[in-house]
Amino acid sequence: MTGRLAVVRAKLIGDSRQSVRNEAKRVFPVTQRRVPFDKGNLKSTGRVRDAQVKGFNVGSQIIYDGPQALAIHEHESPASPGVWRGKTLNFTTAGTGVDYVGGPLREASSGMDERLAKDMKL
Repeated sequence: MTGRLAVVRAKLIGDSRQSVRNEAKRVFPVTQRRVPFDKGNLKSTGRVRDAQVKGFNVGSQIIYDGPQALAIHEHESPASPGVWRGKTLNFTTAGTGVDYVGGPLREASSGMDERLAKDMKL
């Protein structure tokens, strides 16, 4: 790769990583409002991971990794505490629930391409 092309490629990768992370940071507060429990440490474990490049794909992650996260997301599963098994979970705040990350991400998908392109100044 010629020197100039390598510089352009590096800038494009850097810009795309930053734009994808910016988009995840834009969605993150919505996920925080939808975390299903007011108390406990689930909300405090949420964060946005730096964007990674794998081949032609760039991705960032919004993650919650408290002990409740898997149990809530996969309810009902072996990860569910025994007291939850066979029960419908009633969350402490209206509008919250098991889809506290996926829902906001799906909602944000409309117009995401345009926001990323604008952020990258394409």
